[in-house]
Amino acid sequence: MKIRLMAALTCAAICAIGLYGCGDPPTNAVEQRGSILVRGILPNDSLADSVNIKLDNEMLGVFLNPHTVVGLYAGKHLLEIGSVQVQDTTTLTYFSAPRLVEVLHNLVTTADFELVAQGPYPGNPAPDFELYDLDSNLVSLSGLAGKVVLLYFFEST
Repeated sequence: MKIRLMAALTCAAICAIGLYGCGDPPTNAVEQRGSILVRGILPNDSLADSVNIKLDNEMLGVFLNPHTVVGLYAGKHLLEIGSVQVQDTTTLTYFSAPRLVEVLHNLVTTADFELVAQGPYPGNPAPDFELYDLDSNLVSLSGLAGKVVLLYFFEST
């Protein structure tokens, strides 16, 4: 009997979390909003011309840099940005690592993102690294210079 009761309570709790998320929904969402000032900074410390903004896994679009995203619910939001820049005849794509940014009530939170080149591109090679192959041999990227390298990550137990 106790096991059935515990299972029923667990199912009810899981269903409640599924419906309402973690914690209670805001009681007065209109009063609990803020903004994020997003700035994309290129490797040469200059601002990117424009930024692609992804907020809480939803693409918001492309905006002039810097850009303020307004009317956000207070709390933590997952933010990721990218940028496409044209230098001479080369198109370079930059991106940032996603990170949590906290929006505070009636405030503008500044979020500076250091953008790194997605590539490698000519003149911007991939950084050197070392790892062990399946036969426990240490392999470095610099040791494979001039060869095509495919990295395949998988989990093994």
